Amino acid sequence: MPRRHSNDSELENVPPSKRRKGSQKMVEVPSESDDESVNLSQISQVPAEIGIIEKITLKNFMCHEQLTQSFGPNVNFIIGRNGSGKSAVLTAIMVALGGRANTTSRGNSLKNFIQTKKLSAEVSVTLSNRGEEAFKPDSYGKSITVERRITSEGSSSYKIKNAQGQVVSNKREELDNILDQFYIQVDNPVSILTQDTSRNFLHSKNDGDKYKFFLKATQLEQLEREYNLADESREVAVATMREKDEGLPRLEKDVEEWERRMKMFQGIDELREKTQRLKNELAWALIQKHETVNSSSSISFWRLKFKPCHLGYFYQTLLKLEKEAAKENSKTPKYRQKIQACDDTVKSCEQKLQQIKADINSTSERVLTLEPKFKESELALEEAKKALRFVQSEQRKQQTELKNHKNDHHILMEKIEDLRNEAQRDYEGERRKREARICELEASVDEARAQLKTTEHRMEQHRAQVDQLKADSYKMKSDVKDGRNNLHQSKRNLKDLEDSRQDRYKRFGQHMPQMVKEIKQAVKEGAFHAEPLGPIGTYVTCKKPALALPVEMALGKLMTAWCVTDHHDEFVLRKIFQRSMPQNMPKPVVVCSQFQNTLYDISAGKPSIAFPTVFDLLSIQHPMISNALIDQCGIERALVINDLKKAVQVMREKPANVSVCYTAAGDTVYNHPTIRTYAGQKNRRVQYLSNNLENDIRQAKDVIAHQEQEVQRLESEMKANEAECRSNVQKQKESQNRVNALISRLRKMEMEISEMKSIEDPPPIDVATLVEDANQLEQTIADLQEKVAPLSDHVKTHETRCQEAQVRYDALNTEIRDIVAKNEPMTEELASTEVELERVRGHRKHYAERLKQHAQVVKEAEQSVETYREKMQADLKKAEDICERIDTTRSADSLQSEIQQIEHRIEEENRTKGNREEVTLNYQQKLQTYNRVRKEVQGISRFLTKLSQILQNRKASLDGLKRSKSLSTNVFFMRFVGTRNYRGRLHFSHSSKQLRLEVEPHVSEAGEGSKDLKALSGGERSFSTICFIMALWEAIESPFRCLDEFDVFMDLVNRRIAMDLMMMIANRQRDKQFIFLTPQDMSNLQHQDIVRIFRMPTPERGQTTLPFRSSSS
Repeated sequence: MPRRHSNDSELENVPPSKRRKGSQKMVEVPSESDDESVNLSQISQVPAEIGIIEKITLKNFMCHEQLTQSFGPNVNFIIGRNGSGKSAVLTAIMVALGGRANTTSRGNSLKNFIQTKKLSAEVSVTLSNRGEEAFKPDSYGKSITVERRITSEGSSSYKIKNAQGQVVSNKREELDNILDQFYIQVDNPVSILTQDTSRNFLHSKNDGDKYKFFLKATQLEQLEREYNLADESREVAVATMREKDEGLPRLEKDVEEWERRMKMFQGIDELREKTQRLKNELAWALIQKHETVNSSSSISFWRLKFKPCHLGYFYQTLLKLEKEAAKENSKTPKYRQKIQACDDTVKSCEQKLQQIKADINSTSERVLTLEPKFKESELALEEAKKALRFVQSEQRKQQTELKNHKNDHHILMEKIEDLRNEAQRDYEGERRKREARICELEASVDEARAQLKTTEHRMEQHRAQVDQLKADSYKMKSDVKDGRNNLHQSKRNLKDLEDSRQDRYKRFGQHMPQMVKEIKQAVKEGAFHAEPLGPIGTYVTCKKPALALPVEMALGKLMTAWCVTDHHDEFVLRKIFQRSMPQNMPKPVVVCSQFQNTLYDISAGKPSIAFPTVFDLLSIQHPMISNALIDQCGIERALVINDLKKAVQVMREKPANVSVCYTAAGDTVYNHPTIRTYAGQKNRRVQYLSNNLENDIRQAKDVIAHQEQEVQRLESEMKANEAECRSNVQKQKESQNRVNALISRLRKMEMEISEMKSIEDPPPIDVATLVEDANQLEQTIADLQEKVAPLSDHVKTHETRCQEAQVRYDALNTEIRDIVAKNEPMTEELASTEVELERVRGHRKHYAERLKQHAQVVKEAEQSVETYREKMQADLKKAEDICERIDTTRSADSLQSEIQQIEHRIEEENRTKGNREEVTLNYQQKLQTYNRVRKEVQGISRFLTKLSQILQNRKASLDGLKRSKSLSTNVFFMRFVGTRNYRGRLHFSHSSKQLRLEVEPHVSEAGEGSKDLKALSGGERSFSTICFIMALWEAIESPFRCLDEFDVFMDLVNRRIAMDLMMMIANRQRDKQFIFLTPQDMSNLQHQDIVRIFRMPTPERGQTTLPFRSSSS
């Protein structure tokens, strides 16, 4: 991303509002002589306005499913336990502001940041947008929210929103403009310092890496890279100019060659002029020869300029045109006859149409006279049918009602008869029988309930036993799988031990000898800058075999690690790992640090205690291996004590320079922040540091035999458990079937009891009312029969009227249909006549059009004859205009022969010398190219001269800027380390691109020599690094600074002093925002008004309980 540079020539073109900070930095850089005048307590009360982070939101990002965090404008602490996701917040800031995955040092692809089983992740950062330098305040308002969405396919998209949450843009270019406006540098390690960047800086022994870190932090690296790129472009332009300059003589020679070829065409022009003179002479020679053919005819002499022809041809053409005109005139009477015949036919058809239409009109009038009578009869018929339907409906209604009353009377009489019979039943006897049945059923119900309870209890016992057996089976399967895996691993270890008799590298795996061979071959070929050292386990031995186990536990994965001198060698070595090792096998650790033959001086950092450290128990063959183990796992601060109880007692006292303690049994004891004891793995044996190979092989075989017996025992127990589980499942099913049968039986008996209890004795029967109802129905039936009898006569009367109306209607309808049937042949004849009339009219129109076209053809033929006569006279006039009459004595054949010879010669000249137009065009193009290239060479030469001067000035300004930045950083660094009573200095070598940090801790009157950073303890080195970072803060303009676990490796004193320094800087720079990530408790700072502290929630990672061994602690 392009940034502003602070040299004088560039500041002239920057607006004052954006040049203010950069120019102020250039003015305020203190000199080395007056470094005491730097006042770190100067306070700027200008509040932060633009670019600070107001809020961040994470969704499905790394370990956070949903997290929203707001920040204050000055100092913000994010605290929490390790693993709580603090670093994920810093990573989210970098990703949301456009950072790539490798910039975060947390992965190689953005999709790796998505939570497991999620399809996408979202991160958003809200930046303040206030003040005079706000970015597009009309569009965005007082804040800008940058939202980035990451999908599982690896793609990402942006949404840039205003203060109201509306999307303003989704382009990366807009985000780049915002970051440039706010001076935010996502990839600047001083603006955002991650754990990996800090750790690499602490462990780096290369002064060149420190210098690169300085350049990258101050953005001088990008400025230097841009100047180098401009210099490379200048070199390319110089090479291009040289190529064009060298090609100028060749282009000039081409121009001269084409100019010579163009001048050769002048002779061809003379031959063409001679050919034209001969053609003129040939034309008059032909006229003289054929003037006797027809004095009125002439020749088209104009065409003789190209091809000679004879006068007879033109006279014959004129006669042909006159014959064609006469022929066309003879066709005119035939067309007139056709038209007259069509007119006669049209007249006959029109007369016939008039007669047919008169006949049709006569029959239509008869139909019109019958139509009123027909409608009247149709209406009368409809009325008769309507009356008949009404009478029939009344008849059906009375008959239905009569039938219903008869049915009701029949049903009522049957009911009376049933009631009279019912009165004679014995209800008391039936009641006693029901009571006895109820008592019998209730006893059966009690018995069935008891059986159901017993069966359900038995079924629950089987179910519980099945659940227990399944749980046992799952555990047994897991144990069998673990046993098989352990057995497989033991067999592999045994094979490695047996093979290590001939090759010691086999102890580190079957692949190791071949991999070592490839590494040595690569060393011979010069692929490495220095030969890698490894595996580390081949360079170390344990002085006391009895304590080999805790020593090996302390080294851990470093036993198989390799050491390289730089990142180039690390890349080459990892390529060999990928080729030589199986894909599913974890790759060894690679320790990257510049090789040196000097062992670290750890005398000041060793614990003053009677127990040995891991460093004391190891015999190490190479100083680089010792230094790597000191850096990576702190072997000089790890104690080894035989007894666990004694180890806990010693660690409880928190001895100085002790970080961990190991016991002979493989237990691990920590004392920070509290005493923690981790039990060692059972039956663990020494794998790499054992000195008795045969004894290890025997022990490995015993372990394998024991593991095989254990696996067999577990498999037999698992089979027995599965058989018992199947038996109990079968019994459970049988009990379930028995329970279902009992429940069904109970329901039936209870339903029967309920039905019997619901039966009641009927009341006394009284049929007198029913008899009275039956008598009333009989009277109603008699009345209805009297009403139905006359309705039949009414129906017959209406049927007779309806038949009479139907007869009148049918008669009129038949008469009308007969008339219409007579009209149909006349209608068809009318239609065919109309078709014939239209057809004849079409023919007449066709012949009239043909006659018109024929008249036009005749006219054109006569005009052609007249035009041709005029043309012949005009051609003669044109021949006279070409040249005056030539009285030649040469024959036309001799002239024609000479013309052909000259034309043949012209063709030969054109064939050998090329086309004149092409030659002329090529000459012009070559000349234009030559002139253009010559001007370009002159212009590039002037430009390169000016560019060289500009680059020289820019590089001189860059060197001055480097000196200024380095001097300022050195002064602040000396001041910061002085707060700890240290004496420090930064040694810059811009020519060799080296930066060395020298720090002398605990300055006394006697004074000791300054130590290089690599000779300091871990806490001193971490404090010095923080001072260096804070000094670089003075050289950058980013609105916020983020540090991740800045106090790593610090002791309490260094941590307190570093915190006081950072709080002092935060108070002085109120216009900057500070975000610190630390696992420490910062509650002592809550009383300060500029501080905000945020505690991360406890992580939920599904981690099981660690196997702590109980101890007195």
